[in-house]
Amino acid sequence: MQKPGWLLTKTGPSGPERLALTLEPDDDAALLCWFVACGLRAAERREDRVAAAVHALRERGLLSAARLASGGAGLSGPLAEAGIREPEVAAARLARAAAALCERFDGSLSRLAGGAPSLEELGTRLVSLGPGFGPGTALRFLRPLRDVWPAAEEVPLDPAALAAAVHLGWLDEFDDPETAPGTLRRLLEDADDAPSLPRVEDALERLGRAACRRNDTRRCPLAEACPARG
Repeated sequence: MQKPGWLLTKTGPSGPERLALTLEPDDDAALLCWFVACGLRAAERREDRVAAAVHALRERGLLSAARLASGGAGLSGPLAEAGIREPEVAAARLARAAAALCERFDGSLSRLAGGAPSLEELGTRLVSLGPGFGPGTALRFLRPLRDVWPAAEEVPLDPAALAAAVHLGWLDEFDDPETAPGTLRRLLEDADDAPSLPRVEDALERLGRAACRRNDTRRCPLAEACPARG
């Protein structure tokens, strides 16, 4: 079986890494940056455009909950420059979510997560911030935070990541998405110098979306090392 670290060399940096983010429990600036990126990904599939949009908002000093909430039409310009589809719609969603975050949690995502007893409660708090931040976006936001917020540890494995892990022989096709993260964590504990579970999960998701869920080995980033070939 290939070591987990090998997979990372094939799939590239994770979502937070592409934004130069280190996610910590009380680092609200980094958490908000990742939250905005996930919100934009709800309608924009290209990560390079999302990264460019986040960079543009950061350069203009707009990446705070208060500035986003009051940004209004001023947010759409940087999003349009980055190539985000329907920038006015995306800007309105960000502004509404930021306004709700300010009103209910003093603009702090760490406060939003504080005291959440379960994934269900944490997810409910995130989804309640408004349209555009549904369950899928909430799960995308929470997966890199498995080791940061206790309630996020319960997040099920992404279906694309599960498909990739099965192809690699790390999981069985009958593994449940809710228990699969625990199985992967134990596998990583037995590996030498293994990356963190969130980092490996991100790599598996990229691999799964590129090829495994499509059953198209021609698109596989692993090339000739793809175990599904042949």
